[in-house]
Amino acid sequence: MIENEALYQVNRNTGEFSELSPASAWELDLKEKEIEKWVVRNPKILFSDPDAITIIAQELSGEVLADVLAVDSQGNLIVVEIKRHWSDRNVVGQILDYAARLSEWVYEQFNERWNTGGHEKDLFKAFKVFIQNDSFSREDFLKNRRLFILAAGEDEGMKRIISWLRDGYKVPIDFIPFSLYKAGNETYVRIGKIDVMPIVSNAEWRGDWFFNSAETYAPNAFQSMIDLATIAAFGYGPERTEHKMNLPAQGERVFMFVTGRGIIAVGRVLEDQAVQRDTVFGNRDGDEYHREVRWSYSVAPDEAVTASQCSDWGYNLPVRCVIARIANHHVADLIERTLKERIEQHNTQQNEK
Repeated sequence: MIENEALYQVNRNTGEFSELSPASAWELDLKEKEIEKWVVRNPKILFSDPDAITIIAQELSGEVLADVLAVDSQGNLIVVEIKRHWSDRNVVGQILDYAARLSEWVYEQFNERWNTGGHEKDLFKAFKVFIQNDSFSREDFLKNRRLFILAAGEDEGMKRIISWLRDGYKVPIDFIPFSLYKAGNETYVRIGKIDVMPIVSNAEWRGDWFFNSAETYAPNAFQSMIDLATIAAFGYGPERTEHKMNLPAQGERVFMFVTGRGIIAVGRVLEDQAVQRDTVFGNRDGDEYHREVRWSYSVAPDEAVTASQCSDWGYNLPVRCVIARIANHHVADLIERTLKERIEQHNTQQNEK
């Protein structure tokens, strides 16, 4: 195990090495406001895709608000609290207080803060232009929040509380570390990244479909569909049901969602057209239509990829639809990869018994 390591600046012309020494914000006389300005002026230092982020506001002097408010490509509000030194459990309480205050804001308050920054255009209109999607729902804009503490370090108490909130109660909170270094008069920063999904325009849609197995009307219908290698729907009248089930083209990818659980399977559509059957719901009115699917991966409901996980990844699943496009192929790929990993992990655990 490597116990000691160093970071160097290398001059490839002279072959000289200058060691970068760890430094504190106090040593460098670095204020939190300066770090805040770094983030606002250079989103690439904090976000995995700076082109998928719009900064809404910075904290104003005397204002009780998080240091940075931003919106990502999925319309999620990102709240960033910055601490130049070590952070502790008190910072968790602070950012939760900010989140609670923001939960009381109406859209007009966000728009006012946006305009305070010198923007003349309406915030939501600017956002739709930004993501190249004029049909984005106003109801989904700033609806979900993601909370981040950016600091030079965290104590065990803070780490424990964040894990408990995030993993036990699905509070979308996380810690992003940064480190400071100096070499002579130069300052260097090493900083973690907040994952955000790239902007995916309608033209980039790659044939991914969300399908709800309608467990409300037929408990365990999902298992029948897995066993029968199909997706099935009913209840909209023969013509409308057939139309819905004909939406995916042959060969396109479909993700099965179980209400209250999440996505449990992914596969490819085999049949060219929907077929009338009654083997899942037992419908006697000729209103049940199927599409044959070759399932690539399927897991038990308690291992599903949940809607909240997808939201954390930057995409809100259309959970109220029976069948709908998944517009973000990056998240679709991540869902399939996660299902595969969970199957492999399950198989490994079974083999170890």
